[in-house]
Amino acid sequence: MKKRVLSVFLTIELVICAVATLSACGIKLKDREITPTIEEIWQSHTGEVYVEVGNLGNYLQDKDAAQQLEFSVNGGNWYICFYNNSIETMPGNGIYNILYQFYEEEYTNIYTNITKYSTGDEQIFQPGTTINVSVRTPKNYYYKASAASEQKTYTLKSKRQNAISHSVACLFSRDVDSSGVKLSHDAETQDEKRFVFYYHKSNPRIVNIGVPASDWDESEKIYRHYIRELTEEEKTTVAGLGLEYKVIPYNERYLKNHDDGGKSVYGDLLEMEENGGKPSVNGWTSMLNLQESHVWEIMPNDAMRVKGFVFLVRQKATKDAVQSQAIAFWYYYSHEIIDVIQ
Repeated sequence: MKKRVLSVFLTIELVICAVATLSACGIKLKDREITPTIEEIWQSHTGEVYVEVGNLGNYLQDKDAAQQLEFSVNGGNWYICFYNNSIETMPGNGIYNILYQFYEEEYTNIYTNITKYSTGDEQIFQPGTTINVSVRTPKNYYYKASAASEQKTYTLKSKRQNAISHSVACLFSRDVDSSGVKLSHDAETQDEKRFVFYYHKSNPRIVNIGVPASDWDESEKIYRHYIRELTEEEKTTVAGLGLEYKVIPYNERYLKNHDDGGKSVYGDLLEMEENGGKPSVNGWTSMLNLQESHVWEIMPNDAMRVKGFVFLVRQKATKDAVQSQAIAFWYYYSHEIIDVIQ
């Protein structure tokens, strides 16, 4: 047993000595034949800073390199970042998260202030700072560090946008209907600080923004809930939010199958795909334009067929604020009972 233990320790010492000897002998490292380029810098809806790096060739397939790259911000220390394989990009390119954001726990219904940004090795940068970013492949046992890329400039945003959010403090309801009853069944008054989308019964392709409201019905001793039109001041508020829309035509990919055979809109998947990658541009418009060709016709169960529309909403980025997360909305304007033959 003692001999076996001594043998193991001897092997480890020999390996360490061999590595030390190689280093001491000054083994000549190879030059990288590539110089990475920074294609684009952007921020996600949470405020994290991402970089798309190009001209990597087969570097990402090099097991010894482990897909790592080094970045330098404003001429500071080089630090390692890891490849993000959850965001798709073109072959030979890679996505890297280079700065993490910190933000205030307290926030308004409109914004959350970002307080600072940090690299993985805790170099700190302030919101509003213009940064110059360089990238290179790091040195390892076989290769020298590559030449540094040309610097690319980006200005860090100072706010996150919250007007459309999954939180209870959101300014927009996910209910899209022709009446406000859904918004609050038992409350005496509706939340009149919340904006809601609603469609017109006479033409379900027309969707407007309104505010929940209620009137007391003395004869019935109940509140009658409805959605009122915006005041001029509220119209100004909504216009200032910079809303953008993306209509989603029928696509079986975004249907969720249920155990009873019924189907429903898979809104979570829509949001995950839209928010998980680079902010998209295609399909987004400043006006919501629903057409007959966009109609979804599905069966939520074996006794009903419904028709409706599906769309995404987000707030576009501003000079100071990152683009908001995209939220999926959908509504059914037609319900048809299907005769089930026994």
